[in-house]
Amino acid sequence: MRNLFLYFLVLVAFQMLARYRSSSADPKPPIVELNPDDLGAGAVRPPSRDDESVLVEGGGPRQSSSGTAFSLGNGVWMSAAHVAKDCDRTYILTGQGGWGSDRVRAYSNISQRSDLSVLTTDWEKPAFVLASPRDLQRNQTAFFVGYPQGLAGEVTGKLVGRGRAIFAGRRHRAEPVLVWAITGRSKGMSGTVGGISGGPVFDARGQVIGVTIAETMRRGRLYSAAPRSIHKAVSKWGVKPKSPVAAGVFSQTDYADQGDYLRATGRVVKVICMVD
Repeated sequence: MRNLFLYFLVLVAFQMLARYRSSSADPKPPIVELNPDDLGAGAVRPPSRDDESVLVEGGGPRQSSSGTAFSLGNGVWMSAAHVAKDCDRTYILTGQGGWGSDRVRAYSNISQRSDLSVLTTDWEKPAFVLASPRDLQRNQTAFFVGYPQGLAGEVTGKLVGRGRAIFAGRRHRAEPVLVWAITGRSKGMSGTVGGISGGPVFDARGQVIGVTIAETMRRGRLYSAAPRSIHKAVSKWGVKPKSPVAAGVFSQTDYADQGDYLRATGRVVKVICMVD
């Protein structure tokens, strides 16, 4: 009888532990209502040579750094090229992105035509829905999710228009980018948002509308790779996002909760570039 009682206690303990692990690994998505004001109004004009220019990739000594990446499914992750370039070892951090998280070795494929890269790992998470270039709207709201200053955080912005990214040390033509005016930050964040580079830029419907590649603090702007560049890179690398799932609705009042959820579920991760 005693052995049966002990067996029962052990069984209950395992069930409680399994329930705890399940709740920790599978947080509930926030309930957010779509605000029509975040969708913008009217199509964005095509790229032009008159678009403002921004220098994306500077020189300087190689050093360890961090950035952000997001899932394309099947163990493939997208980030910015300058986040993963010239690293002796590249890792993505599972969990909440702290140094205590598990590190998964990533292998980089760097684009020579845009500031984009893909990282391959043996750790898989569902892919996001990639927005079509036709989804761009004037004055629409964007939600930047990642690890600014190496910490979990988000930024909001309004679409100003198109720009041209000039990559230092590259001889090809400038790459079209999107220009966003920063309108909000989460968690009392101030100063640079460096570290959010490579992170996904979501529209209000939760589609990836860009990849963060640069900032200009003086002008209060962020620059992202345009949807056309993302689709070209994905096609060139032969990446086929399997059963993509939208991130969920974003709003200017609840975007921080949505960002926390995406990091907690491992779909937006911190990238560590280690230089020996």
